[in-house]
Amino acid sequence: MILSAILAALSFQGEAPPEKAKPEPKPPPKVVALVGGTVHTMVGTEAPAVATILVQGDRILAVGPSVAIPADAVRVDVAGKHVIPGLIDAMVNHDADHDRLYVTSGVTLVRDVGNDLARIFAERDKDGKSMARERGPGPAILSCGAVLDGSPPSTTAAVVLDSPEAAEEKLGRLVDLQPEFLSFHLGLTEPVWRKVIEFGHSKGLTVWGPKLPGVSAAKIVQAGQDGLFHLDAFLPEAPAGKPGDREGAKGATKGWADVTLDDLQPALDVLAKPRAQKKIAVTPTLAVFGQRLIEPRDHPPELAYLGPMYVQSWIAEAGMRGKLMLSDKEYFQNGLRVVETQGKLVRALHERGVPIVPGSASPNAWIFPGEGLIDELSLLVRAGIPKAQVLALATSGAAEVLGVKKDRGTIEAGKIADLVVLSGDPTADFAVLHVPETVVLRGRVLDRATMEALRKDLADTQKRIQAEAFKPLVIPDPPLPPGEVLLRGTVETRAMGQRLRGESYAVVQAEDKSLVYTSRMLTPGSASSASSDVEVLQTIRDGALAGFEVKIKSGGHLVYVQGILAGGYLNVERHLDGGFAGNLPVRDRLSFVDAGCVTAAIAMGQLPTEGKFKVLFFDDLDPAIGNWEMHVDKDGAHLAKTHAGAMKVHFAADGSVGEMQREEGRGVTTTRPLSSQATKGGLPVPQKKKG
Repeated sequence: MILSAILAALSFQGEAPPEKAKPEPKPPPKVVALVGGTVHTMVGTEAPAVATILVQGDRILAVGPSVAIPADAVRVDVAGKHVIPGLIDAMVNHDADHDRLYVTSGVTLVRDVGNDLARIFAERDKDGKSMARERGPGPAILSCGAVLDGSPPSTTAAVVLDSPEAAEEKLGRLVDLQPEFLSFHLGLTEPVWRKVIEFGHSKGLTVWGPKLPGVSAAKIVQAGQDGLFHLDAFLPEAPAGKPGDREGAKGATKGWADVTLDDLQPALDVLAKPRAQKKIAVTPTLAVFGQRLIEPRDHPPELAYLGPMYVQSWIAEAGMRGKLMLSDKEYFQNGLRVVETQGKLVRALHERGVPIVPGSASPNAWIFPGEGLIDELSLLVRAGIPKAQVLALATSGAAEVLGVKKDRGTIEAGKIADLVVLSGDPTADFAVLHVPETVVLRGRVLDRATMEALRKDLADTQKRIQAEAFKPLVIPDPPLPPGEVLLRGTVETRAMGQRLRGESYAVVQAEDKSLVYTSRMLTPGSASSASSDVEVLQTIRDGALAGFEVKIKSGGHLVYVQGILAGGYLNVERHLDGGFAGNLPVRDRLSFVDAGCVTAAIAMGQLPTEGKFKVLFFDDLDPAIGNWEMHVDKDGAHLAKTHAGAMKVHFAADGSVGEMQREEGRGVTTTRPLSSQATKGGLPVPQKKKG
């Protein structure tokens, strides 16, 4: 089992309570009765009707017009209101900071399509032991774990599959964590993609993802992919080399601004054609294009509820969009044409029986968690799908496609009590979805005042975090081993102007002339997660890694990973909270450990030869071997191709990092020094031989 997933799961639990006498059984929870509302059960063709809903615990006890209400029941008067099942958002990248935003918009279940393994499985809380879903409170989560991608990956949290053999091995470990489905990204090769589908189906899991470059609609059907994210699979191929091609010569497609529904018809015929297995399902994400047509506003209220990184990236996107609107006279018309064409396509898919599973793709820039799904549903209505049918797509329809109809999607006795109370009839006026009167989440009644208080508390917390982001970060010194300190300093890593982490480091020369690189890295927490404190100490002797220690403290727990060189092997042991969690022998000659610390770059600068080398990194804290390649440009900058993307390092005269830029997923982080101190000239960077 992947170690950090265990750590994060534990981070939501306190210390084990001392053993004590078995408690007396608790009395059953009181019944809650929602009385007088028009209930849209979403069961088959049942028409909405005034009915009483009885809830006990987290389940619906009974529904009907003449249900007997227990004398001691807690009555909730919803007369004149309309009650629908909780909404399902089938495409998000979950962040626990956004839990309250989903719930207060009536979204009671989200499907996460790729995340940090440790974080998302802890947040999902499948066995209900950590109570992570009650902390916000937040929606229930269906999760794939980490997204599956090629090298370099689109995100540092991806599981990298660079061969069918690697897919077989890594997917086996992922499935041990019990994901609800598998999700992939654009970097997979076709053979690996086929292996993912084959493996997923052998384990009873559906496989979802976008259209891969060079993979036709016919191949998608033949391989048995279960679901499509976005609509790009319907775009026709374009002649290779044509200006504006989306994917270059291989698998090039026409852009959305250049196609009509007739152009999309061939792929529609292939993907919508009935076959032996069920039809492929589609999550269209119409709002991804639709939000680009909205003119940026000054002081948008949404930003008050978001963390500093989101605020910075959303403002940057709005600035670029505003400039495009001013400089391109055709911008709005072209965008409107895309929205119209995509809407016609989705309507055609719906009319041909292709399952449409609405998803917001939040938190894409300006697709606000929770409200983004309502916007997506509104675009489906705009496309010509009747309101009642759109409502069904986000409730009973989504529950069926996602395999959770036993517990969710309709208002029936025995199902989970996720309900949304609205001021009016959503099948007549979709606008009522934007401001729910009451949300019942797993039986917990949240009225409007409670929901407003939850949102205010979130906004207050984000305001405090935003203020803290501009204060100096106090970083304790790293542990210093015996020897002479040659170099020490502090650095800060930022992305889009926002601080991600700070680090204090030192390089010590031991008595045997080996170099010991030691670092302490502090990453501040968010509105919903604890900060992390990482210590890394590694010894490099004769240009090779001779041993290391990594300690990660977060949420009151400790992960300890140690590498000891013996008999030609680097034996890597892992411990969790003092308990042994496994070991792995590594026989490769390694240059250093890359744990995200600046000391890895300093160690790379000391390599005497350009070319290829191997490093140890942590694939979600499981040790893995990364193949790197480094060259020095004419200005002395060290350019490295790493397992995770490109890295560029400028060194100071004493061997410390003057500036480092590194790809982390789709973004680039920049590390700069705050202080530096050298003894005996520090560690001058050697002239490199050609490897």
